Amino acid sequence: ANGFPSFRCPRSAGDCVVAERSDEQLIFSAFDPVKGRKAELVKVPFHSVRTAWDLSPDGTRVAITEFNYQTGDISIVPLNGSAPQKISEPQWAELLTVAWAADGKSLFLSSFSSRGTAIVHLDFAGHSKLLFKPNWRICTLEPSPDGKYLAFGPVIANANAWTMGSFP
Repeated sequence: ANGFPSFRCPRSAGDCVVAERSDEQLIFSAFDPVKGRKAELVKVPFHSVRTAWDLSPDGTRVAITEFNYQTGDISIVPLNGSAPQKISEPQWAELLTVAWAADGKSLFLSSFSSRGTAIVHLDFAGHSKLLFKPNWRICTLEPSPDGKYLAFGPVIANANAWTMGSFP
């Protein structure tokens, strides 16, 4: 889900965006599904194999998270080269997924723990609200275009342990 290259397309008209890893950078470029790659938009430092990102509904910004055991940092990076905004939510670390709300005014996050994953709603003032906390991992979040629903993709694994009596 978070491998590179990966791409997103805006809900409104505009170019799709592809993210590609190059050494210590993540490069975002515009592309047209029919005509191919267009201009490079922005480069950001790449620190973690487990990096998640999403394109804003209007296609002007990307939200980027890194899986980190200590912090819940989100970078909002304008694709026009303007200065990025950093949002920190210390209560929710180990971020697996980020998704823009349909109106582009807030984010949905999945925050991992050994007891499951929390789905969190976060506004740009840094206020968060726990929405759902199952005991399994959630690796995909997708708000509906009307903003009334949030689809998510769980990863559910079952495992058994067996013991054996004496054997030769």
